[in-house]
Amino acid sequence: MLLRRPLPLSVHLLLLALFACAMVGVWMLPVLVAGYPDDIPTLLLQARNFGEAGVFSVTDHLGRYLTPELLRTGGSISADGGRLSAIVFGWIGTFIPYTNLIGWSLVTSVLLAVSLFPWWIAVRQFFDARVAWIATVIFSLMPIYWYEAIYVSNYQLAFLFLFCGFASFALLRKRPLLALAVAGIFFGLTVSAKDTFLVFVPWFVFCAFWLAWGDIRKQILTIFVFGICSLVPYMLPYIGDIQTLGYPVNQNIARVWPGGKEIENEIYLHLYPDPYTYFFDREHFEKELLARVETLSTLQRLQYQKILLNFDVGKPSMFTAFLNGTWLFVGSIPSYFQQDTMGGFVLWLFILPGILFLWKKDRRFAITLLGLLFFTELGIRYVLHFNREHLMDTGWALALFAGIGVAAVADSLAGSWKKYSAVFLSIAITVLVAGQLLQINRTRFARIYAKVIVQDIVAGAEALHKLTPNVIVATPLPPSRSTQVALLSDRSVVLFSEATIRRLLEQGILPKVFKQYGVTHVFGYPETLARAMRRVMPTVQIVVEPASQSTSPRVTPGVRWLLHLFR
Repeated sequence: MLLRRPLPLSVHLLLLALFACAMVGVWMLPVLVAGYPDDIPTLLLQARNFGEAGVFSVTDHLGRYLTPELLRTGGSISADGGRLSAIVFGWIGTFIPYTNLIGWSLVTSVLLAVSLFPWWIAVRQFFDARVAWIATVIFSLMPIYWYEAIYVSNYQLAFLFLFCGFASFALLRKRPLLALAVAGIFFGLTVSAKDTFLVFVPWFVFCAFWLAWGDIRKQILTIFVFGICSLVPYMLPYIGDIQTLGYPVNQNIARVWPGGKEIENEIYLHLYPDPYTYFFDREHFEKELLARVETLSTLQRLQYQKILLNFDVGKPSMFTAFLNGTWLFVGSIPSYFQQDTMGGFVLWLFILPGILFLWKKDRRFAITLLGLLFFTELGIRYVLHFNREHLMDTGWALALFAGIGVAAVADSLAGSWKKYSAVFLSIAITVLVAGQLLQINRTRFARIYAKVIVQDIVAGAEALHKLTPNVIVATPLPPSRSTQVALLSDRSVVLFSEATIRRLLEQGILPKVFKQYGVTHVFGYPETLARAMRRVMPTVQIVVEPASQSTSPRVTPGVRWLLHLFR
Protein backbone atom coordinates (compact mmCIF):
# COMPACT_ATOMS: atom_id res chain seq x y z
CA MET A 1 0.00 0.00 0.00
CA LEU A 2 3.11 2.21 0.27
CA LEU A 3 3.08 5.12 -2.21
CA ARG A 4 0.77 3.52 -4.72
CA ARG A 5 0.30 6.83 -6.50
CA PRO A 6 3.35 8.91 -7.49
CA LEU A 7 3.91 12.04 -5.44
CA PRO A 8 3.59 15.41 -7.22
CA LEU A 9 6.85 17.14 -8.11
CA SER A 10 6.10 19.92 -5.63
CA VAL A 11 5.96 17.39 -2.79
CA HIS A 12 9.25 15.84 -3.90
CA LEU A 13 10.91 19.26 -3.94
CA LEU A 14 9.56 20.07 -0.49
CA LEU A 15 10.89 16.77 0.84
CA LEU A 16 14.19 17.46 -0.91
CA ALA A 17 14.43 20.85 0.80
CA LEU A 18 13.86 19.17 4.17
CA PHE A 19 16.44 16.50 3.33
CA ALA A 20 18.99 19.15 2.27
CA CYS A 21 18.51 21.03 5.54
CA ALA A 22 18.89 17.78 7.48
CA MET A 23 22.10 16.96 5.59
CA VAL A 24 23.60 20.33 6.51
CA GLY A 25 23.05 19.38 10.15
CA VAL A 26 24.49 15.89 9.64
CA TRP A 27 27.55 17.15 7.74
CA MET A 28 28.22 19.84 10.33
CA LEU A 29 27.96 17.47 13.30
CA PRO A 30 31.72 16.62 13.51
CA VAL A 31 32.63 20.32 13.30
CA LEU A 32 30.10 21.33 15.94
CA VAL A 33 31.10 18.50 18.28
CA ALA A 34 34.80 19.36 18.02
CA GLY A 35 34.26 23.12 17.96
CA TYR A 36 36.42 23.53 14.86
CA PRO A 37 36.93 21.89 11.44
CA ASP A 38 39.65 19.30 10.97
CA ASP A 39 41.73 21.67 8.81
CA ILE A 40 41.98 25.32 7.78
CA PRO A 41 41.17 26.04 4.11
CA THR A 42 44.14 27.61 2.32
CA LEU A 43 41.89 28.54 -0.61
CA LEU A 44 40.45 31.39 1.44
CA LEU A 45 43.72 33.36 1.26
CA GLN A 46 43.19 34.17 -2.42
CA ALA A 47 39.49 34.80 -1.78
CA ARG A 48 40.35 37.23 1.03
CA ASN A 49 42.87 39.07 -1.13
CA PHE A 50 40.37 39.45 -3.96
CA GLY A 51 37.58 40.49 -1.63
CA GLU A 52 39.67 43.09 0.19
CA ALA A 53 42.12 44.25 -2.48
CA GLY A 54 40.43 43.31 -5.74
CA VAL A 55 43.44 41.34 -7.01
CA PHE A 56 43.91 37.67 -7.91
CA SER A 57 47.13 37.47 -5.90
CA VAL A 58 48.46 35.31 -3.09
CA THR A 59 52.14 36.32 -3.08
CA ASP A 60 54.45 38.95 -4.52
CA HIS A 61 57.37 38.36 -6.92
CA LEU A 62 59.50 37.08 -4.01
CA GLY A 63 56.94 34.52 -2.88
CA ARG A 64 55.85 36.40 0.26
CA TYR A 65 52.29 36.02 1.53
CA LEU A 66 51.59 39.72 1.86
CA THR A 67 48.59 41.42 3.43
CA PRO A 68 45.86 42.59 1.02
CA GLU A 69 46.97 46.23 1.33
CA LEU A 70 50.50 45.37 0.18
CA LEU A 71 49.29 43.00 -2.54
CA ARG A 72 47.12 45.73 -4.04
CA THR A 73 50.26 47.41 -5.40
CA GLY A 74 52.95 44.75 -5.15
CA GLY A 75 51.23 41.41 -5.71
CA SER A 76 51.95 38.94 -8.48
CA ILE A 77 48.97 37.62 -10.40
CA SER A 78 48.20 34.11 -9.23
CA ALA A 79 48.43 31.40 -11.88
CA ASP A 80 46.20 29.11 -9.86
CA GLY A 81 42.75 28.30 -11.24
CA GLY A 82 39.36 28.58 -9.61
CA ARG A 83 38.95 32.33 -10.01
CA LEU A 84 35.17 32.14 -9.88
CA SER A 85 35.41 30.46 -6.48
CA ALA A 86 37.77 33.23 -5.32
CA ILE A 87 35.27 35.86 -6.47
CA VAL A 88 32.29 34.21 -4.76
CA PHE A 89 34.11 33.36 -1.53
CA GLY A 90 35.68 36.83 -1.50
CA TRP A 91 32.19 38.31 -1.60
CA ILE A 92 30.97 35.97 1.16
CA GLY A 93 34.02 37.04 3.17
CA THR A 94 32.53 40.51 3.49
CA PHE A 95 29.89 38.95 5.76
CA ILE A 96 31.78 36.11 7.47
CA PRO A 97 35.22 36.71 9.07
CA TYR A 98 37.93 34.41 7.74
CA THR A 99 38.74 33.48 11.33
CA ASN A 100 35.22 32.06 11.75
CA LEU A 101 36.14 28.52 10.71
CA ILE A 102 32.80 27.00 11.74
CA GLY A 103 30.97 29.64 9.74
CA TRP A 104 32.92 28.77 6.60
CA SER A 105 32.21 25.06 7.05
CA LEU A 106 28.53 26.00 7.22
CA VAL A 107 28.85 28.01 3.99
CA THR A 108 30.24 25.06 2.06
CA SER A 109 27.72 22.66 3.59
CA VAL A 110 24.90 24.91 2.40
CA LEU A 111 26.45 25.16 -1.08
CA LEU A 112 26.69 21.38 -1.40
CA ALA A 113 23.15 21.02 -0.04
CA VAL A 114 21.88 23.43 -2.71
CA SER A 115 23.65 21.37 -5.38
CA LEU A 116 21.48 18.40 -4.38
CA PHE A 117 18.52 20.08 -6.11
CA PRO A 118 19.91 20.10 -9.68
CA TRP A 119 21.47 16.68 -9.03
CA TRP A 120 18.10 15.21 -8.01
CA ILE A 121 16.31 16.87 -10.94
CA ALA A 122 18.88 15.56 -13.44
CA VAL A 123 18.66 11.97 -12.18
CA ARG A 124 14.86 12.14 -12.08
CA GLN A 125 14.71 13.38 -15.67
CA PHE A 126 16.98 10.62 -16.95
CA PHE A 127 15.51 7.88 -14.75
CA ASP A 128 12.78 8.35 -12.14
CA ALA A 129 12.16 9.85 -8.71
CA ARG A 130 13.00 6.63 -6.89
CA VAL A 131 16.47 6.37 -8.42
CA ALA A 132 16.94 10.10 -7.84
CA TRP A 133 16.22 9.77 -4.13
CA ILE A 134 18.44 6.74 -3.65
CA ALA A 135 21.34 8.29 -5.57
CA THR A 136 20.96 11.55 -3.64
CA VAL A 137 21.07 9.81 -0.26
CA ILE A 138 24.13 7.78 -1.26
CA PHE A 139 25.91 10.80 -2.76
CA SER A 140 25.25 12.84 0.39
CA LEU A 141 26.68 10.20 2.72
CA MET A 142 29.67 9.02 0.70
CA PRO A 143 32.71 9.83 2.89
CA ILE A 144 34.52 11.67 0.14
CA TYR A 145 31.60 14.07 -0.33
CA TRP A 146 30.93 14.47 3.38
CA TYR A 147 34.46 15.83 3.69
CA GLU A 148 33.91 18.16 0.73
CA ALA A 149 30.79 19.47 2.44
CA ILE A 150 32.69 20.90 5.42
CA TYR A 151 36.07 21.86 3.97
CA VAL A 152 36.21 25.01 1.86
CA SER A 153 37.51 24.18 -1.61
CA ASN A 154 36.71 24.98 -5.21
CA TYR A 155 34.59 21.84 -5.46
CA GLN A 156 31.39 23.11 -3.82
CA LEU A 157 30.67 25.75 -6.47
CA ALA A 158 31.94 23.44 -9.21
CA PHE A 159 29.48 20.70 -8.22
CA LEU A 160 26.64 23.20 -8.10
CA PHE A 161 27.30 24.37 -11.66
CA LEU A 162 28.14 20.87 -12.94
CA PHE A 163 24.85 19.47 -11.67
CA CYS A 164 22.98 22.52 -12.99
CA GLY A 165 24.47 21.67 -16.38
CA PHE A 166 23.25 18.08 -16.11
CA ALA A 167 19.78 19.21 -15.03
CA SER A 168 19.45 21.82 -17.79
CA PHE A 169 20.55 19.32 -20.43
CA ALA A 170 18.07 16.75 -19.12
CA LEU A 171 15.21 19.26 -19.07
CA LEU A 172 15.99 20.75 -22.49
CA ARG A 173 17.23 17.67 -24.36
CA LYS A 174 14.26 17.77 -26.77
CA ARG A 175 15.74 21.07 -28.00
CA PRO A 176 19.35 19.91 -28.54
CA LEU A 177 21.05 23.20 -29.45
CA LEU A 178 19.49 25.08 -26.55
CA ALA A 179 20.35 22.20 -24.22
CA LEU A 180 23.98 22.25 -25.42
CA ALA A 181 24.21 26.02 -25.05
CA VAL A 182 22.84 26.14 -21.50
CA ALA A 183 24.82 23.07 -20.42
CA GLY A 184 27.92 24.63 -21.98
CA ILE A 185 27.47 27.83 -19.97
CA PHE A 186 27.18 25.83 -16.77
CA PHE A 187 30.23 23.73 -17.67
CA GLY A 188 32.18 26.95 -18.27
CA LEU A 189 31.17 28.10 -14.80
CA THR A 190 32.19 24.68 -13.45
CA VAL A 191 35.75 24.87 -14.78
CA SER A 192 35.93 28.54 -13.81
CA ALA A 193 35.24 27.42 -10.24
CA LYS A 194 37.55 24.36 -10.42
CA ASP A 195 39.97 23.93 -13.32
CA THR A 196 40.39 20.20 -12.74
CA PHE A 197 37.12 19.58 -14.56
CA LEU A 198 38.87 20.58 -17.80
CA VAL A 199 39.97 16.95 -17.83
CA PHE A 200 36.38 16.10 -18.89
CA VAL A 201 36.83 17.94 -22.20
CA PRO A 202 38.58 15.17 -24.23
CA TRP A 203 35.85 12.68 -23.33
CA PHE A 204 33.13 15.21 -24.14
CA VAL A 205 34.69 15.76 -27.58
CA PHE A 206 34.89 12.01 -28.16
CA CYS A 207 31.23 11.60 -27.19
CA ALA A 208 30.24 14.42 -29.55
CA PHE A 209 31.74 12.46 -32.46
CA TRP A 210 30.63 9.04 -31.26
CA LEU A 211 26.99 9.89 -30.46
CA ALA A 212 26.55 11.64 -33.82
CA TRP A 213 28.60 9.17 -35.85
CA GLY A 214 28.15 9.69 -39.58
CA ASP A 215 26.68 13.19 -39.25
CA ILE A 216 29.71 15.48 -39.45
CA ARG A 217 27.57 18.63 -39.45
CA LYS A 218 25.97 17.63 -36.16
CA GLN A 219 29.36 16.68 -34.71
CA ILE A 220 30.93 20.05 -35.53
CA LEU A 221 27.85 22.00 -34.44
CA THR A 222 27.73 20.16 -31.10
CA ILE A 223 31.38 20.87 -30.34
CA PHE A 224 31.12 24.48 -31.53
CA VAL A 225 27.99 25.40 -29.54
CA PHE A 226 29.06 23.64 -26.34
CA GLY A 227 32.66 24.84 -26.70
CA ILE A 228 31.87 28.52 -27.28
CA CYS A 229 29.27 28.60 -24.52
CA SER A 230 31.77 26.98 -22.13
CA LEU A 231 34.69 29.17 -23.13
CA VAL A 232 33.00 32.52 -22.53
CA PRO A 233 32.24 32.15 -18.78
CA TYR A 234 35.56 30.37 -18.22
CA MET A 235 37.60 33.18 -19.76
CA LEU A 236 35.66 36.13 -18.29
CA PRO A 237 37.77 36.35 -15.08
CA TYR A 238 40.91 36.51 -17.25
CA ILE A 239 39.89 39.47 -19.42
CA GLY A 240 42.07 41.81 -17.37
CA ASP A 241 45.10 39.53 -17.79
CA ILE A 242 44.63 39.32 -21.55
CA GLN A 243 44.28 43.09 -21.86
CA THR A 244 47.45 43.84 -19.87
CA LEU A 245 49.68 40.82 -20.55
CA GLY A 246 48.30 39.33 -23.74
CA TYR A 247 47.48 35.97 -22.16
CA PRO A 248 45.50 34.62 -19.18
CA VAL A 249 47.60 33.89 -16.10
CA ASN A 250 46.54 30.29 -15.56
CA GLN A 251 48.78 27.24 -15.35
CA ASN A 252 46.40 25.01 -17.26
CA ILE A 253 45.79 27.49 -20.09
CA ALA A 254 49.53 28.15 -20.19
CA ARG A 255 50.01 24.69 -21.70
CA VAL A 256 48.38 25.82 -24.96
CA TRP A 257 48.30 29.64 -24.94
CA PRO A 258 51.06 31.46 -26.91
CA GLY A 259 53.34 33.19 -24.41
CA GLY A 260 51.91 31.27 -21.52
CA LYS A 261 55.24 29.61 -20.73
CA GLU A 262 56.24 32.85 -19.01
CA ILE A 263 53.82 32.01 -16.21
CA GLU A 264 55.57 30.95 -13.02
CA ASN A 265 54.69 27.52 -11.68
CA GLU A 266 52.12 28.23 -8.98
CA ILE A 267 52.78 24.94 -7.18
CA TYR A 268 56.57 25.22 -6.96
CA LEU A 269 56.45 24.62 -3.20
CA HIS A 270 55.42 21.03 -3.96
CA LEU A 271 59.07 20.46 -4.86
CA TYR A 272 61.19 23.37 -3.69
CA PRO A 273 61.49 23.97 0.06
CA ASP A 274 60.76 27.70 -0.04
CA PRO A 275 60.39 30.68 -2.41
CA TYR A 276 64.02 31.77 -2.01
CA THR A 277 65.27 28.40 -3.24
CA TYR A 278 62.91 28.46 -6.21
CA PHE A 279 63.72 32.00 -7.30
CA PHE A 280 67.41 32.31 -6.39
CA ASP A 281 68.98 28.90 -5.66
CA ARG A 282 67.09 26.56 -7.96
CA GLU A 283 70.07 25.19 -9.87
CA HIS A 284 71.91 24.12 -6.70
CA PHE A 285 68.79 22.49 -5.26
CA GLU A 286 67.97 20.59 -8.45
CA LYS A 287 71.55 19.34 -8.76
CA GLU A 288 71.50 17.98 -5.21
CA LEU A 289 68.02 16.55 -5.72
CA LEU A 290 68.95 14.63 -8.87
CA ALA A 291 72.06 13.27 -7.17
CA ARG A 292 69.94 12.12 -4.25
CA VAL A 293 67.37 10.52 -6.54
CA GLU A 294 70.10 8.47 -8.21
CA THR A 295 70.85 6.79 -4.88
CA LEU A 296 67.26 5.59 -4.50
CA SER A 297 65.95 2.19 -5.48
CA THR A 298 64.15 1.75 -8.81
CA LEU A 299 60.77 1.74 -7.09
CA GLN A 300 61.57 4.85 -5.05
CA ARG A 301 62.79 6.67 -8.16
CA LEU A 302 59.57 5.79 -9.95
CA GLN A 303 57.57 7.24 -7.08
CA TYR A 304 59.66 10.43 -7.18
CA GLN A 305 59.31 10.93 -10.93
CA LYS A 306 55.85 12.44 -10.54
CA ILE A 307 57.16 15.62 -8.99
CA LEU A 308 60.16 15.78 -11.36
CA LEU A 309 57.84 15.50 -14.36
CA ASN A 310 55.64 18.33 -13.15
CA PHE A 311 58.65 20.64 -12.94
CA ASP A 312 60.62 19.19 -15.87
CA VAL A 313 63.61 18.54 -13.62
CA GLY A 314 66.20 16.21 -15.11
CA LYS A 315 64.49 16.16 -18.53
CA PRO A 316 62.49 12.94 -17.95
CA SER A 317 61.76 10.87 -21.05
CA MET A 318 58.36 9.93 -22.47
CA PHE A 319 58.93 6.37 -21.28
CA THR A 320 59.58 7.64 -17.75
CA ALA A 321 56.39 9.70 -17.95
CA PHE A 322 54.45 6.61 -19.06
CA LEU A 323 55.85 4.48 -16.24
CA ASN A 324 55.05 7.16 -13.69
CA GLY A 325 51.53 7.56 -15.07
CA THR A 326 51.03 3.81 -14.77
CA TRP A 327 52.29 3.88 -11.20
CA LEU A 328 49.91 6.71 -10.33
CA PHE A 329 46.99 5.05 -12.13
CA VAL A 330 47.47 1.73 -10.34
CA GLY A 331 47.92 3.59 -7.06
CA SER A 332 44.56 5.33 -7.52
CA ILE A 333 42.57 2.09 -7.83
CA PRO A 334 42.30 1.34 -4.07
CA SER A 335 40.45 4.65 -3.58
CA TYR A 336 37.46 3.11 -5.34
CA PHE A 337 37.11 0.57 -2.54
CA GLN A 338 38.48 2.27 0.57
CA GLN A 339 36.27 3.17 3.51
CA ASP A 340 37.56 6.74 3.70
CA THR A 341 36.42 7.49 0.15
CA MET A 342 33.68 5.08 -0.95
CA GLY A 343 32.64 3.69 2.40
CA GLY A 344 34.20 0.32 1.67
CA PHE A 345 33.03 -2.43 -0.65
CA VAL A 346 29.37 -2.27 0.35
CA LEU A 347 28.41 0.23 -2.38
CA TRP A 348 29.86 -2.06 -5.03
CA LEU A 349 27.20 -4.61 -4.16
CA PHE A 350 24.83 -2.16 -5.88
CA ILE A 351 27.16 -0.31 -8.26
CA LEU A 352 27.85 -3.46 -10.28
CA PRO A 353 24.14 -4.38 -10.68
CA GLY A 354 23.50 -0.73 -11.54
CA ILE A 355 26.09 -0.84 -14.32
CA LEU A 356 24.65 -4.08 -15.69
CA PHE A 357 21.08 -2.77 -15.55
CA LEU A 358 21.95 0.50 -17.31
CA TRP A 359 24.04 -1.40 -19.87
CA LYS A 360 20.97 -3.42 -20.83
CA LYS A 361 18.59 -0.46 -20.74
CA ASP A 362 20.73 2.25 -22.38
CA ARG A 363 24.18 1.08 -23.43
CA ARG A 364 25.22 4.49 -24.74
CA PHE A 365 24.44 6.14 -21.42
CA ALA A 366 26.37 3.45 -19.55
CA ILE A 367 29.40 3.81 -21.84
CA THR A 368 29.29 7.60 -21.48
CA LEU A 369 29.48 7.39 -17.69
CA LEU A 370 32.02 4.55 -17.58
CA GLY A 371 34.18 6.28 -20.16
CA LEU A 372 34.11 9.50 -18.18
CA LEU A 373 35.25 7.62 -15.08
CA PHE A 374 38.05 5.81 -16.89
CA PHE A 375 39.41 8.57 -19.11
CA THR A 376 39.25 11.18 -16.36
CA GLU A 377 41.48 8.95 -14.28
CA LEU A 378 43.80 8.44 -17.25
CA GLY A 379 44.09 12.17 -17.87
CA ILE A 380 44.76 12.98 -14.23
CA ARG A 381 47.47 10.33 -13.87
CA TYR A 382 49.11 10.12 -17.32
CA VAL A 383 48.80 13.72 -18.54
CA LEU A 384 48.68 15.88 -15.42
CA HIS A 385 50.61 13.40 -13.23
CA PHE A 386 48.53 14.29 -10.18
CA ASN A 387 49.00 12.04 -7.17
CA ARG A 388 46.28 13.49 -4.97
CA GLU A 389 42.84 12.00 -4.47
CA HIS A 390 40.51 12.94 -7.33
CA LEU A 391 37.71 10.43 -6.91
CA MET A 392 35.42 13.32 -5.97
CA ASP A 393 35.61 14.52 -9.59
CA THR A 394 33.57 11.56 -10.83
CA GLY A 395 32.39 9.78 -7.68
CA TRP A 396 28.89 11.12 -8.29
CA ALA A 397 28.66 8.71 -11.26
CA LEU A 398 29.29 5.81 -8.88
CA ALA A 399 26.56 7.15 -6.58
CA LEU A 400 24.24 7.16 -9.60
CA PHE A 401 25.16 3.58 -10.52
CA ALA A 402 24.56 2.57 -6.89
CA GLY A 403 21.14 4.26 -6.97
CA ILE A 404 20.22 2.41 -10.15
CA GLY A 405 21.52 -0.82 -8.62
CA VAL A 406 19.47 -0.47 -5.43
CA ALA A 407 16.32 0.14 -7.47
CA ALA A 408 17.09 -2.83 -9.74
CA VAL A 409 17.75 -5.16 -6.79
CA ALA A 410 14.54 -3.96 -5.10
CA ASP A 411 12.54 -4.63 -8.28
CA SER A 412 14.02 -8.11 -8.52
CA LEU A 413 13.28 -8.91 -4.87
CA ALA A 414 9.74 -7.53 -5.17
CA GLY A 415 9.13 -9.95 -8.01
CA SER A 416 10.01 -12.83 -5.69
CA TRP A 417 8.56 -11.46 -2.46
CA LYS A 418 5.04 -10.45 -3.39
CA LYS A 419 4.44 -9.29 0.16
CA TYR A 420 6.71 -6.25 -0.23
CA SER A 421 6.60 -3.56 -2.89
CA ALA A 422 9.65 -2.37 -4.82
CA VAL A 423 9.31 1.05 -3.20
CA PHE A 424 9.33 -0.43 0.30
CA LEU A 425 12.35 -2.60 -0.48
CA SER A 426 14.15 0.37 -2.06
CA ILE A 427 13.61 2.40 1.11
CA ALA A 428 14.73 -0.50 3.32
CA ILE A 429 17.93 -1.09 1.34
CA THR A 430 18.70 2.63 1.19
CA VAL A 431 18.27 2.96 4.96
CA LEU A 432 20.66 0.04 5.53
CA VAL A 433 23.25 1.51 3.16
CA ALA A 434 22.86 4.95 4.74
CA GLY A 435 23.39 3.46 8.20
CA GLN A 436 26.55 1.74 7.01
CA LEU A 437 27.89 4.97 5.51
CA LEU A 438 27.07 6.92 8.68
CA GLN A 439 29.00 4.41 10.76
CA ILE A 440 32.01 4.61 8.46
CA ASN A 441 31.96 8.41 8.53
CA ARG A 442 31.77 8.38 12.32
CA THR A 443 34.89 6.25 12.70
CA ARG A 444 36.66 8.20 9.96
CA PHE A 445 36.16 11.55 11.66
CA ALA A 446 37.21 10.03 14.98
CA ARG A 447 40.56 9.11 13.38
CA ILE A 448 40.91 12.50 11.71
CA TYR A 449 40.26 14.52 14.86
CA ALA A 450 42.72 12.39 16.85
CA LYS A 451 45.61 14.20 15.12
CA VAL A 452 44.25 17.63 14.21
CA ILE A 453 46.58 20.62 14.76
CA VAL A 454 44.07 23.36 13.95
CA GLN A 455 44.27 24.73 17.49
CA ASP A 456 48.06 25.11 17.21
CA ILE A 457 47.75 26.99 13.92
CA VAL A 458 45.10 29.29 15.38
CA ALA A 459 47.26 29.97 18.46
CA GLY A 460 50.28 30.76 16.27
CA ALA A 461 48.22 33.08 14.08
CA GLU A 462 46.93 34.90 17.15
CA ALA A 463 50.52 35.46 18.31
CA LEU A 464 51.42 37.00 14.93
CA HIS A 465 48.26 39.10 14.85
CA LYS A 466 49.46 40.92 17.97
CA LEU A 467 52.38 42.32 15.95
CA THR A 468 52.13 45.60 14.05
CA PRO A 469 50.54 45.31 10.58
CA ASN A 470 53.72 46.18 8.65
CA VAL A 471 55.81 43.22 9.86
CA ILE A 472 57.08 40.40 7.64
CA VAL A 473 57.52 37.11 9.46
CA ALA A 474 59.81 34.29 8.32
CA THR A 475 58.66 30.79 9.26
CA PRO A 476 59.69 27.19 8.48
CA LEU A 477 56.10 25.93 8.62
CA PRO A 478 55.11 23.78 5.60
CA PRO A 479 53.47 25.66 2.70
CA SER A 480 49.89 24.88 3.70
CA ARG A 481 50.54 25.84 7.33
CA SER A 482 52.31 29.05 6.30
CA THR A 483 49.30 29.95 4.16
CA GLN A 484 46.93 29.24 7.03
CA VAL A 485 48.93 31.38 9.45
CA ALA A 486 49.01 34.23 6.91
CA LEU A 487 45.24 33.98 6.46
CA LEU A 488 44.28 33.90 10.14
CA SER A 489 46.89 36.37 11.40
CA ASP A 490 46.36 38.97 8.67
CA ARG A 491 50.12 39.53 8.69
CA SER A 492 52.73 39.11 5.94
CA VAL A 493 54.48 35.75 6.11
CA VAL A 494 57.29 34.19 4.07
CA LEU A 495 58.49 30.60 4.15
CA PHE A 496 62.19 29.91 4.74
CA SER A 497 62.95 26.26 5.45
CA GLU A 498 65.38 25.37 8.23
CA ALA A 499 67.77 23.86 5.67
CA THR A 500 67.76 27.09 3.64
CA ILE A 501 68.40 29.20 6.76
CA ARG A 502 71.38 27.01 7.70
CA ARG A 503 72.77 27.26 4.19
CA LEU A 504 72.41 31.06 4.19
CA LEU A 505 74.12 31.23 7.59
CA GLU A 506 77.00 29.11 6.30
CA GLN A 507 77.34 31.35 3.25
CA GLY A 508 77.18 34.45 5.43
CA ILE A 509 74.41 36.05 3.35
CA LEU A 510 71.43 35.68 5.66
CA PRO A 511 71.32 39.42 6.56
CA LYS A 512 71.41 40.33 2.86
CA VAL A 513 68.60 37.89 2.00
CA PHE A 514 66.45 38.92 4.97
CA LYS A 515 66.91 42.56 4.00
CA GLN A 516 65.83 41.70 0.44
CA TYR A 517 62.71 39.99 1.80
CA GLY A 518 62.10 42.65 4.44
CA VAL A 519 62.00 40.08 7.26
CA THR A 520 61.41 41.67 10.66
CA HIS A 521 60.42 38.65 12.77
CA VAL A 522 60.99 34.89 12.82
CA PHE A 523 58.50 32.33 14.09
CA GLY A 524 58.48 28.58 14.52
CA TYR A 525 62.22 27.85 14.28
CA PRO A 526 64.14 25.72 16.80
CA GLU A 527 65.52 27.90 19.57
CA THR A 528 69.18 27.32 18.63
CA LEU A 529 68.57 28.27 14.99
CA ALA A 530 66.54 31.34 15.95
CA ARG A 531 69.37 32.53 18.18
CA ALA A 532 71.88 31.96 15.39
CA MET A 533 69.78 34.19 13.12
CA ARG A 534 69.55 36.82 15.84
CA ARG A 535 73.34 36.85 16.28
CA VAL A 536 73.98 37.79 12.65
CA MET A 537 70.95 40.09 12.44
CA PRO A 538 70.16 41.62 15.84
CA THR A 539 67.22 43.64 14.48
CA VAL A 540 65.21 40.49 13.81
CA GLN A 541 62.74 39.72 16.58
CA ILE A 542 61.87 36.18 17.70
CA VAL A 543 58.16 35.50 18.12
CA VAL A 544 57.69 32.95 20.88
CA GLU A 545 55.71 29.95 19.69
CA PRO A 546 52.67 29.29 21.91
CA ALA A 547 52.49 26.01 23.78
CA SER A 548 50.60 23.29 21.94
CA GLN A 549 46.85 23.84 22.14
CA SER A 550 45.83 20.51 20.59
CA THR A 551 43.38 18.60 22.74
CA SER A 552 40.79 15.99 22.01
CA PRO A 553 37.30 17.44 21.46
CA ARG A 554 35.17 17.43 24.61
CA VAL A 555 32.02 15.41 24.13
CA THR A 556 28.94 15.81 26.31
CA PRO A 557 26.94 12.73 27.35
CA GLY A 558 24.14 13.69 24.97
CA VAL A 559 26.46 14.03 22.00
CA ARG A 560 28.25 10.81 22.96
CA TRP A 561 24.90 9.01 22.89
CA LEU A 562 24.17 10.48 19.46
CA LEU A 563 27.54 9.41 18.08
CA HIS A 564 27.14 5.90 19.43
CA LEU A 565 23.83 5.39 17.66
CA PHE A 566 25.87 4.19 14.68
CA ARG A 567 28.38 1.68 16.01
